[in-house]
Amino acid sequence: MYVMKKHLKKYHNKTEEKVGRIPIEDIFPESLRSLKLVDEISLYDFGIDIDPCDFILDLQNFKYLESFEFWRGYYQTKNLPISLTRLRLVEITVIDFNELKYLTNLVTLELYEYSDLPNLEIKSPNLRYIDFSDSKIGKLTPERLKLPLNVLEIKMCNCEIDSIDDCFEFPPDLQVLFLDGNNLHQVPSNLPSSLKILGLKYNRFELRSIMPSFPNSLKFLNIEETGITRCKFGTEYDKLEPILTDY
Repeated sequence: MYVMKKHLKKYHNKTEEKVGRIPIEDIFPESLRSLKLVDEISLYDFGIDIDPCDFILDLQNFKYLESFEFWRGYYQTKNLPISLTRLRLVEITVIDFNELKYLTNLVTLELYEYSDLPNLEIKSPNLRYIDFSDSKIGKLTPERLKLPLNVLEIKMCNCEIDSIDDCFEFPPDLQVLFLDGNNLHQVPSNLPSSLKILGLKYNRFELRSIMPSFPNSLKFLNIEETGITRCKFGTEYDKLEPILTDY
């Protein structure tokens, strides 16, 4: 970030104009494979009188970029390159979420701490891992989240999920699902038969007279602090490992 600040000061002094776009291709080589930015640059330190929300981080020329992380950046980030295989954005980083549907090489997608996460449609045939922890989702419906069939692991912890629509379809080959810390009142009825690890701790399920139905494929199950931890497992669940207390 020191390099970027130094360059911005030089750039601003040279042009003596308001800057509306970060000349990032002049700072890093276009052959860059991985880029991680943490927090925003303080523009006012350099006498640049512009709202950070009007400042644009344009990645258009980074055609070889495979991994991009931006932590708590106020800038608009646009033209995410199709070469990305890993995208990690933390809190308030502004992007056009419609761009996600064009990132067909994505393997890992992480969107953390978004209080206004919009409806998402993701089409990457290579996507394997998704983590939306601490982003607000609410009710999980087919319109709220559209995922490709090939996803193997999903983490949606502390996402204020209060219900999962019966029409919502988890990826058919999903093996790992963490829904810890949400507001679910019942175990999802549409869990995929491929599921091996399921985390449901800190949801407050309504107690029922029988054990909720889980896929027979499960190897690990955490229902700690859910209200159903006092229920007994039927014989069909004898193969389960002991209830996890820490992942």
